[in-house]
Amino acid sequence: MHRVLNRRCYIPFEKSKKLEYEVVKKWLMPPISEEFRNNILLLPEFLPTLHEAKKSGGWSSRVVFGKHIYMWRVSNFSYWRPVLKKFYEVGGHSQNIKSLELRKYSNVEYISQSMPGNSLNMYSFFITFQNQNSAKLILDRAITLEFSAGYAFQHFIDHAYAYINFLSEFLKKNPGVHVILPAPNKSFIDREFLLNKIGVLNPIHNAIAGESINIRELIVLKALPKDILYSVPYSLTSLLSSKVNSELKSTKNKKIALIIREEKNRNFNDLNEIIDQLLNFASNNGLELQLIYPNRISTKELANLLSDCLIFVGLHGGAMCNLLFMPKNSYILEIVPDNEGASLFHLAIGGGFKYLPIPMNYELGTTAVSMKMSDLNSALDFVLADLNKIEG
Repeated sequence: MHRVLNRRCYIPFEKSKKLEYEVVKKWLMPPISEEFRNNILLLPEFLPTLHEAKKSGGWSSRVVFGKHIYMWRVSNFSYWRPVLKKFYEVGGHSQNIKSLELRKYSNVEYISQSMPGNSLNMYSFFITFQNQNSAKLILDRAITLEFSAGYAFQHFIDHAYAYINFLSEFLKKNPGVHVILPAPNKSFIDREFLLNKIGVLNPIHNAIAGESINIRELIVLKALPKDILYSVPYSLTSLLSSKVNSELKSTKNKKIALIIREEKNRNFNDLNEIIDQLLNFASNNGLELQLIYPNRISTKELANLLSDCLIFVGLHGGAMCNLLFMPKNSYILEIVPDNEGASLFHLAIGGGFKYLPIPMNYELGTTAVSMKMSDLNSALDFVLADLNKIEG
């Protein structure tokens, strides 16, 4: 196992006696296929702006005293340049996971840790030898993920969901095994629906910070060489997408969906104008405009609304993670900040969607975002041309 010693460095977790484990099963992850490489759509007029987007920091691997550690590189670098060159290493995070292991530990104590807000990189637990005096809960068999990403909707969808789906057959064959996940935050009320959607009906234990659990047999899904943010193998995201949505068989009588944020930041400043432009595009192309307010409906209702949509438009943010419920081969138009590294590229590409980033002049903390209508129109025309090419 591993434990975080600080927010910027991971090293192996070791005690005076190393915890022993058995590798129950191991899977090799396939390389990126052309199917994924061909799903990014880039408008020539957007390329100069995309080239300028910078990301402050990224993870890199180093060998220190013969061991791999992962250090945070603080220098700014181009966020989109690797994508534009088809390296597919968005934000400095490559598809670095080469294999997955199921590791079985016997008679261990699971200790849950608090998670900083908006964090995916820190472990939500560590394990050690059992202490009969500290644990308040005893479980016979349990399974958990090596990483966190289970307590917030966007991070669950973006990171943990694909791994849990990958384990769904194992869980189905072992219905009595408890699944240990970080307790969801107050706004994440639909996790049970998401788990049921992929057939996971096992008992779920929501671990709270500081909780201690004695477990006779703990199975941990371990990513090798190391799990890093935004490095979910595309093959796993593709499996998940296939399970939660359907193939897009026709472009007729489909919808174009606009997701409308109602948050403290990143709300459309010119919403009415955007709606008018999308209505005009929809009516000219035999489509119906679907306005989606994610804060007003359940995830189940939202998933149903997106199930027959052809085009999904929205500002970068957690609500865009609902793109996973779109039919495969549909179009994702994400309005991304032009001077910061932020996108859901990896989720869209891995899920089998056609992804088109629209750079816009805003920061993640901006309250109101003004849309450049000519850019939106160019993106829609580009999608239309791609559709005509497919149908032709």
